[in-house]
Amino acid sequence: MGIVNKVRDRLYRYDLKTGEARVLSPEYGQVEAFWAENGTVFFTCNIYTGKKLPQNGLYEYVEETDTVIRHLDQGMFSISYACRRNGRVEFLGSDMKRFGYNENPDLYVLEDGAPRLLARYDYSVKEGMCRDGRIYVNSTVGTDVMLQCFDMDGNVTAVTDRAGTVESFDICGGRILFTGMRDQGLSEVYSLENGKETCFTDFTARCLKEKEVSPIRHFTFTHEGLELDGFVIPPVGFDPSDTEKTYPGILTIHGGPKAIYGATYSHEFQVYASRGYFVFFMNPTGSDGRGNAFADIVAKQGSIDYEQLMAFTDEVLRQYPALDGDRLGVMGISYGGFMTNWIIGHTDRFAAAVSQRSFSNWLSDFGCSEIGFSFDVNENGGKTPWTAPKELWERSPVAYADRVKTPTMFIHSLKDYNCPLSEGMQMFAAIKYHGVPSKAVLFEGENHELSRSGKPLHRMRRLKEMNDWFDLYLKGEKSEC
Repeated sequence: MGIVNKVRDRLYRYDLKTGEARVLSPEYGQVEAFWAENGTVFFTCNIYTGKKLPQNGLYEYVEETDTVIRHLDQGMFSISYACRRNGRVEFLGSDMKRFGYNENPDLYVLEDGAPRLLARYDYSVKEGMCRDGRIYVNSTVGTDVMLQCFDMDGNVTAVTDRAGTVESFDICGGRILFTGMRDQGLSEVYSLENGKETCFTDFTARCLKEKEVSPIRHFTFTHEGLELDGFVIPPVGFDPSDTEKTYPGILTIHGGPKAIYGATYSHEFQVYASRGYFVFFMNPTGSDGRGNAFADIVAKQGSIDYEQLMAFTDEVLRQYPALDGDRLGVMGISYGGFMTNWIIGHTDRFAAAVSQRSFSNWLSDFGCSEIGFSFDVNENGGKTPWTAPKELWERSPVAYADRVKTPTMFIHSLKDYNCPLSEGMQMFAAIKYHGVPSKAVLFEGENHELSRSGKPLHRMRRLKEMNDWFDLYLKGEKSEC
């Protein structure tokens, strides 16, 4: 990008008649979100010239008086949504005192400039909107993303209750319009009115009519007294009555760690299933959807999550005898890449691995990642390379690279500043040095969004590289690897 010193995302008021664009946000303020409703605009802003704090300030631009009001100073809350409801300012935010960086927001009301807790809310918030005296939010609840609303007293009721997702939504004339996924299909446009959902589009039938989609099975299992959610996609054409044929399988691990898997359509997973693989995945401790306590994995990465992933693999093997335990692969992105790096240094049960856009060293990531000074410090309970170098090294996957036996491919984007190139490459170099078959696949011009919004040609090449790698080591098939 060139020189980015003091470059900020700013909020402007643009006059359609005169063409004038006027800045509303403070100097050196990074505007992280804004909500324009009912003649007023709330926005969050993070002002910094040095170290950026995770908590942001809350501002309001009032159209009628053409003024900007600062409601909350920076450093008090991380705010997910704000509005003016019945004349009072309310916001969903976290003071980050109980669970840190990933703490779910609660509902507050400002009284005489001071925040008062109105309601605890133990779920994450994607988007918010205020209509007819109610605050609507889409939140991850369990393994689904649902629409919920707060009344004036902070009581929460579910607006949608179907399995799937509510991705983006709007409310007009008493009707809720949203995009979402239902019945393991693609994203469609829906209307919700008087409790009845109506679908307006048919992308699923149009795009998948000539494709064979393998169904996703959602089940729960128990590990050390804790019930956990797991999912399995069998290979296309799988016949459970055929007791002779066996299949390879791939364990895939989500990023985050506060992310989540659900029984929703995944093109990538269906590609693997179409090529004869079992695909299995789960939501270990640290995942979203089950409240703050479950999502709290501070200073525990590579311990309880690792144990649960291994127990889940055992459970899938038990439930599916056709899955060949000697032909298992493991893969993950970001935190999932961290866990892939950790797994190959702690077990030889996987015959192949693909670590994507990963990080591998808490000591170096602090200074190389754009979020190292914030995310890394939080995830390690406030410890830094200066206060706990030995502990951070022992909790880094690269510390165990000399134990790795699993052939591993490393996929990285050259412009990934979240999980920087150095993190994947030092793990690649370490296992290569110790004689483990390995390959690095680097994508020019891509960032941390490679698999989600990267160039189509790059996303296709990524899938080909991974399939070739797994085919080589799990099927014994020749490839370009």
